[in-house]
Amino acid sequence: MTTSTIFDNAKEHIKDIGEGNKVATPLALGASYVDTTRALDPGLLYDVGAQDYVNLLYGLNFTQKHITTITRSTFNDCSKPSLDINHPFFIAFFNGGNSSWRRIQEFHKTVTNVGEA
Repeated sequence: MTTSTIFDNAKEHIKDIGEGNKVATPLALGASYVDTTRALDPGLLYDVGAQDYVNLLYGLNFTQKHITTITRSTFNDCSKPSLDINHPFFIAFFNGGNSSWRRIQEFHKTVTNVGEA
């Protein structure tokens, strides 16, 4: 999220209560703490609609039952499953069981100006 931060309102790192108040990892943070001042002028606008999310869910092999639960609709167009969504995130899966195993994952993103944010 372009208007979030890893710091809380006291300017301290966000803590993970489930991990004994250690500094939260990116997976624990999720979208982080929203900076409401920056949210007024985010600087980026993502041209993405509800169908784009449905296409992503189908691309991730979610079942019709799961997608109906998420969207709260039985009218979901599943004709264009896709893992390509215009959103500011990347996901990489690594083998966490082998600490000596190293891997580099390279990502590319193309952005298009769709209008004023």
